[in-house]
Amino acid sequence: MRDSLNPTGPGPRAHECCDLKAPQNSANRGKPRQDNSAYHQLGLSSGSGKEFGNGQHSNDTSLDKLHGLVGMVVDAVEKERVDNLEQANQELERLRGHIDRLQAELQEALQEAEVHQYCGAASGAASGERRKQTLDNVRSMPQLAAARNAARLAARVDWRGARRRRAARCASETNVLESIEAATAQSGARGGIKWTD
Repeated sequence: MRDSLNPTGPGPRAHECCDLKAPQNSANRGKPRQDNSAYHQLGLSSGSGKEFGNGQHSNDTSLDKLHGLVGMVVDAVEKERVDNLEQANQELERLRGHIDRLQAELQEALQEAEVHQYCGAASGAASGERRKQTLDNVRSMPQLAAARNAARLAARVDWRGARRRRAARCASETNVLESIEAATAQSGARGGIKWTD
């Protein structure tokens, strides 16, 4: 038989393809046997689906192993779920206790603020009343009123005296400046001021 690509006949490539196909076919032929042997090792067969579903099979050891493994997995999952649930409950209890403490502290702080506000308002009113009464008493005393008037008069007199003293000081400074200017004018008339380095 001639190859369409090689008119002279099948070459080495065609033989290689045939050689490669042979082991592949033999492997495919052995695969169903291996699958069947795996079924037989578990004590199962391709036609025993009903028996496996009902739990009635002749080879109970493999089925017991399978049930044991499934039970172990279920127990592990259940134990982990219970542990997680217990941890969540413990965390929830801790948070509830923390919230209760915070609420108690808040209530105590609110009570202290109310007491402080009430006492502050009462003490402020009492101190204001005392101040007003003291000022009224001071104003009603004639000696203190006379002393207050005398102090005001002294301050006014002192202010006038300060003005006079400031005017006298300015006049004396003006006199000194005028005398310096006169002396400078006289020396300039005599021959000028000589500056020395």
